[in-house]
Amino acid sequence: MELPVESPLRNLSSELRLSVRQVQVDLLWRNSPAGYVANVFVALVIMLTLSNTLGIAVKIWFATVLAVTFARAALTLVYIRARRQSADPDFWGVLFIALTFMTGSTWGVLGGFLFPHADPYGQSLIIVVVVGITAGAVVTNGFIATAYYVYLGTAMAPYIVRTLSGDQRFDLPLGAMAVIYSMFMVVAARRTNENLVNNLVSIHQLEQATRELIRAQHDQLTGLPTRGLLYDRLQQAMLHAERHQKLLAVLFMDLDGFKQVNDTYGHDAGDEALRLLALRLKESVRAEDTVARHGGDEFVLVLGDLNDFGEVEPIVHKLLAQIAALQISGDRRCKLTASFGVAFYPGEGKTGAELISLADAAMYRAKQDGKNTFAMNTRLTPPSGARADAQ
Repeated sequence: MELPVESPLRNLSSELRLSVRQVQVDLLWRNSPAGYVANVFVALVIMLTLSNTLGIAVKIWFATVLAVTFARAALTLVYIRARRQSADPDFWGVLFIALTFMTGSTWGVLGGFLFPHADPYGQSLIIVVVVGITAGAVVTNGFIATAYYVYLGTAMAPYIVRTLSGDQRFDLPLGAMAVIYSMFMVVAARRTNENLVNNLVSIHQLEQATRELIRAQHDQLTGLPTRGLLYDRLQQAMLHAERHQKLLAVLFMDLDGFKQVNDTYGHDAGDEALRLLALRLKESVRAEDTVARHGGDEFVLVLGDLNDFGEVEPIVHKLLAQIAALQISGDRRCKLTASFGVAFYPGEGKTGAELISLADAAMYRAKQDGKNTFAMNTRLTPPSGARADAQ
């Protein structure tokens, strides 16, 4: 059995509707404990107050309220465990409505069968309690309007039915007020539900758009930022370097002879090597640095907060060692190597594109220098083991 579909959900995709349903049902169950406490507390007040006039009947009624409430509390714990395993929202939603019907029926019994036998003070107390408990139920049951309608209907129906049927113990003003009150509560629950559903839909659509944006900005194979996000982060890093008077290094990396890896071991092995490489690159730099896939077997690293050019050399040597430690398909004979080109800001390129272009050019000079090494674009004296090209 499926839950009735509210109007804001009718034109949504089945996937989005299911997501909203799961949140609605989750809110129903997770917010219900407050209602259980309120039901038991108020029922206890009713029982203690009216036990002298209603005797055993009100005690039986109170025991029924306790039984239903404890059953709902136990099922709430079962739901919380089942929710971790993606519980079916329709099943648990319908079950909640069924239990709500039972709870509302207990209050309907109070109004329909015990109310006429209470003294005037007791009758006033019952009216106040039933009105209050049905009003408060909007908070816990209004996430799915049907759940509240069931609660309200079973709690208020006895007053309305007995009044309209001419029962002398229920005067007409009481019935009229019950009808008007019920109408207001239906409108309140409907608006609460529609506002909630619209908000949930907006939240899910925003989350979906955010996920799509993240997917567009990150490489599907390695999970690293792609060019668009790389240029954005590089621009922010350049502004940070200017503000704090620090150096920024852009490292352009290209694997040496990676085509042979694909030809020898297959593209699946090559993809796995790129995934492992991306992980090693991220582990070899700081969390605030950027590692991005530029395309194919080319990667760009943005290292910020440097004090001098010499800080780059040990980082590059560490990266080269990490790359050399990778194994392709468990073959120890196959070793990866890479060539790096380094450009600095400020002092060289004025834009992110220029910095990457300069680092790319330096990388090609490193390949010409014998591969498995790095070259720098800087007028200053380079560290040992690196080649600098005067500009």
